[in-house]
Amino acid sequence: MNHKIVGERYEIIRKIGSGGMADVYLAKDLVLNRDVALKVLRDNLINDPVSLLRFQREAHAGSGLNHPNIVEIYDVGSEEGLQYIVMEYVEGVTAKELVLRRGGLEINEAVDFMQQLVSGIAKAHTSGIVHRDIKPQNILVKGDGSLKVSDFGIAQSGDAIQLTKTDSVMGSIHYLAPEVVRGEGASISSDIYAMGIIFYEILTGKMPFDGDMPVEIAMMHLRDNIPSVQEVNPKIPNSIVNIINKATAKNQQQRYRSAEAMLQDLKTCLLPERKNELLWIPSFEDDENTTKMIDSLNGIDESDEVIEPKKKRKWWILGGVIGFVLLVGIVYVLLPKTKTVELEDLSGMSIEEAELLLADYNITIAKRNLTYDFSDEIEENKIIETSPEAGSEVEYGSQIKVVLSNGPLFEISDYKGQSIDDVRNLLTDKTKLYVRVKYQPSKDYAPGTILGQELLAPGEKINPKQSQEIVLIVASEVEEEIPNLIGIPIDQARILMEDRGIKVVLKKLPLSGFSNSQLELLEYDVVKYTNPIAGSKYIQTESNEFVIEYYASEDKPEIEVEDDND
Repeated sequence: MNHKIVGERYEIIRKIGSGGMADVYLAKDLVLNRDVALKVLRDNLINDPVSLLRFQREAHAGSGLNHPNIVEIYDVGSEEGLQYIVMEYVEGVTAKELVLRRGGLEINEAVDFMQQLVSGIAKAHTSGIVHRDIKPQNILVKGDGSLKVSDFGIAQSGDAIQLTKTDSVMGSIHYLAPEVVRGEGASISSDIYAMGIIFYEILTGKMPFDGDMPVEIAMMHLRDNIPSVQEVNPKIPNSIVNIINKATAKNQQQRYRSAEAMLQDLKTCLLPERKNELLWIPSFEDDENTTKMIDSLNGIDESDEVIEPKKKRKWWILGGVIGFVLLVGIVYVLLPKTKTVELEDLSGMSIEEAELLLADYNITIAKRNLTYDFSDEIEENKIIETSPEAGSEVEYGSQIKVVLSNGPLFEISDYKGQSIDDVRNLLTDKTKLYVRVKYQPSKDYAPGTILGQELLAPGEKINPKQSQEIVLIVASEVEEEIPNLIGIPIDQARILMEDRGIKVVLKKLPLSGFSNSQLELLEYDVVKYTNPIAGSKYIQTESNEFVIEYYASEDKPEIEVEDDND
């Protein structure tokens, strides 16, 4: 399909993604000369009225949402049976890919992420749209950290008709609210629940509820309170724990009443006074709703759809559950015992090496939700540990989980007495640290020697792949001779002097009293005078300042052009 022209203006370049209903292509808008994402309904679904209506609903829902955190819909069309949506092309990764790659985000990053997500969903809610499938796979993250919510394919407005089977619901099992699992339908409240689950996941690098079977996960949503993120990272403040708890309360009445209310809480959660606030624990009533089960248990697909029961089939469900239990018991007694093997220690191996070793036993490694952790002993992308652990009896043909290494954390040293050039090169090579230098005059140390450090203390361990900042205090010359800076751009002059450890003050010169012709001849935004003047000896102290004076272009008055006819 490459290079095909769609709608007489969109040239398909290459395929960039696919889902259960549609394929997504990178395309060029030949009219506006810009890259776009072209979502095309699969050929085998064109004649399926439900799929077609879902596809059209996505276009309708997204086109009415103008928000920086929602993927913009540019165009919708059909051509010779081809159904397509033209969307904003977002160059980046999904939030799921980001978490798999990095593990849990830094606290500040996670809060910023959630503020953007909740802001976008709040816009949808105020427009009467319930997303119904909020998950990391539907969140696109750009290189600068900004995000866009996509895929409103199963979104529903207040007047929308049902697109699923009777008494069924669409969504991803890991993010389904308890009421949705029970078949009560999605709402603003269930979107909020999903965002609470995502907040947990991006902070910890793992989902709060996981299991081998979708039904197992669904039951966790029904009966289990969400684990505390502080069990993974004790540095997370109570305010964030409270936001997650309130968003994921089993009782809808205890959740945030709106996404906007959740957003306001997120905006203040990092304030110092909220760090140790009292923990809020949701109450959990085990009423009859809690015991409702899911119909067609084997039909649940954890990736896309969950089929829910008709609400009035309680006796059917009870009988089915009893029959299922009896059947399992009979099969267990009659069948021969499953062959097992003692799981070898796979630590230090790559996934490929481990798979080769396990192939004789038909044991596979779960790759959908890989977990990463830092290790001083195990190199990057090698296995740290397994679940079940090494030495356990594992059935032939079963699947195991692994934790992969992100490599070691980087330990900050005491850099006092070392050369700034050596330390800067070390930190730039080994980490993504931004090194900021503050110069300080010193009689005891040679210029360029580090006198101390700020923001990151010796012995502190950091993620070397995470952008952070360290301030190094560096000795400067005690006495400086002021160079001739006249005519140099002020920003260049300021940097030149600050690099010498000199405190610079920029001072604008007045433009009053000049004629129009004189104003035209003035040089703007360059050094006019310095104090002290060039050639002076300057010693930087706490109170001394080096003043650069200049005429500012931004202060230049409008010059009226005289009319020759006057």
